[in-house]
Amino acid sequence: MFEVRNEAERAEILVYDLIGERTDFWTGEKSGVSATAFKEALDEVSPKPLDIRIDSSGGDVYEAFAMCSAIQNYPSNVTAYVDGIAASAASYIAVVCDDVVMRDYAYLMIHCASSSAWGNARKLEDTAARLRNIDANLAAIYAKRSGLDVGQVLDYMADETWFTAAEAHEAGLCTEVAETEERVTALLDPRVVTEYHRVPEGVGVMAEGPAKSHAGRTVTPQDVERASHEVIGGRIYRRESR
Repeated sequence: MFEVRNEAERAEILVYDLIGERTDFWTGEKSGVSATAFKEALDEVSPKPLDIRIDSSGGDVYEAFAMCSAIQNYPSNVTAYVDGIAASAASYIAVVCDDVVMRDYAYLMIHCASSSAWGNARKLEDTAARLRNIDANLAAIYAKRSGLDVGQVLDYMADETWFTAAEAHEAGLCTEVAETEERVTALLDPRVVTEYHRVPEGVGVMAEGPAKSHAGRTVTPQDVERASHEVIGGRIYRRESR
């Protein structure tokens, strides 16, 4: 879900979907939040102070970079609220905001960019160099928010670190932990869950889509299409055979 609320003194944007728009190969249905739509939403509510509510399993690294730039250029205070999960690409959208508030049951996950690749040695080396460059940019973003050493941040990324709200606050990645009486299970989108390798026991998987969940962490075959895809920073790209 991507929604803009502009009635109150502070505007609100809900980013409850993957980062980057995609089209389902079989149904033609569009999903995800594009950088273009996000920038248009910011322009619509500007110059009001802004709250961005996030519950996202990640997505396209380049779309997320563009969204970060839009946030950094926004003329008023921007507060991120992590309502469930801010994983991968969604995590740095959160941490570039002026303030980052996490629900006490929420998670923030950081990891290195990833990609499948094929070809000769030079092509594989080019892919590796591109991924290292992305990782360096991400580490700088997290280090600026947290005050952590870039080397420590890169270690966290290499380990695919899932921070609880309390751990994120201690590390400096969020500015406030919001306690709530209602305990809600953090849920990952099934379209990207198999790309993550250290998912905590407290994190479940959406059954079909946003706002639907089930006990346990079973992913059906139709939820995840592995064949002929390229994944960069969690975003799945379909690759045509030639």
